Amino acid sequence: MKKNVSIIMCTLLLTIGCELFNSDDDNISIPKIREAKEIALQKDSRAHIITALGARKNGEFMTDPDMTEVFKFIKIAYDPYGPTDSIWELVCVDDEWNIITDSLQGMFDGIFFTDLVDVEMDVCDAWSLIKEKNNVDSFCHWSLFQVLHPDYEHPFFVFATDTGSFSVNTITSEIEFEQ
Repeated sequence: MKKNVSIIMCTLLLTIGCELFNSDDDNISIPKIREAKEIALQKDSRAHIITALGARKNGEFMTDPDMTEVFKFIKIAYDPYGPTDSIWELVCVDDEWNIITDSLQGMFDGIFFTDLVDVEMDVCDAWSLIKEKNNVDSFCHWSLFQVLHPDYEHPFFVFATDTGSFSVNTITSEIEFEQ
């Protein structure tokens, strides 16, 4: 009898715990980056997602990242023996993915980026930090990237506002503003 009660209690606690903490409900960028990575890997096993961008279809300002309607990702395949040989853009609108292969060739030669699939901070978390510490209530679009350069130790989100742009370090949560 005690064993059955213990099993029921554990099941109940696990069920309640799962309902109380469902981080996917509050994530916008993390699931889309992972989905973009899966699609990119189907095209090229060397694929890295190096930039992510979110905006509205009509270019209007957003007050929250969950208003994102258009996701754009730049995918790159590094060739260990030569220049980058494959760059394309993945665009997701209304959960429909399109691959654009010819618009970016040559743009990123010699520039190396971090694959964004490992970023743990979501765009919603970054925007919450900005709203909490700054007097800003809307942005035009958001982007996420990290150039492998000594000046950029960690990936960061950038939010374009009507007065400038805010960047949020995804590791340290440090916020910077640039006009």
